[in-house]
Amino acid sequence: MTRMTSTAGRVFLVFLLLAQGVAAGEVHRFQRLFNHYNSIRRALAADTISGVSYHAEQLGLLARTLAGEARRSGKKEDRAVADELRAISDAAREVAYSTDIKGARAAFAKLSRALVAYRGVAGVEDPVVVFCLLHNNVWLQRSNEDIGNPYMGAHRASCGETLRLRKPGWLPGRPSSGSPGVPSPQDTGWWGRN
Repeated sequence: MTRMTSTAGRVFLVFLLLAQGVAAGEVHRFQRLFNHYNSIRRALAADTISGVSYHAEQLGLLARTLAGEARRSGKKEDRAVADELRAISDAAREVAYSTDIKGARAAFAKLSRALVAYRGVAGVEDPVVVFCLLHNNVWLQRSNEDIGNPYMGAHRASCGETLRLRKPGWLPGRPSSGSPGVPSPQDTGWWGRN
């Protein structure tokens, strides 16, 4: 009986270690994507599109590559990850092809919703989700940074509130009520504001 328990314990330990490795891999992939995303956010918050196209192209290429890797694994859960990564890639392409700041900001809203959705899949807590009530849009940024609103620019850079999401997989493009991109009270505690 002890031998059987010991074997079962080892199997469980291997499973646990593999699960942690998968989760750690997803977090690493998310952080690689976020580095380019955050460069885009900072540029838009500073009212410029300088460097936006480059980082959007790199983000899109990286997301597409990671989506291909996930899809090739053949696992059902990896197909869902691949779908989220394809959405990020498609949105990043829109940002890259934007020719002015207004178009870049509109495309960035789609990119933000896609990356927030992937954030839930990756299971990361930082960066945090920030919400702009005036534009009804979300974005991600590091928790230790001052609010840097990419939709309002320099004249209203601090407009935004950090959301505390009750569900890690909350998808801002598919809330349970309200308009797309707008958090609903069911998705967050009283709007999840800090």
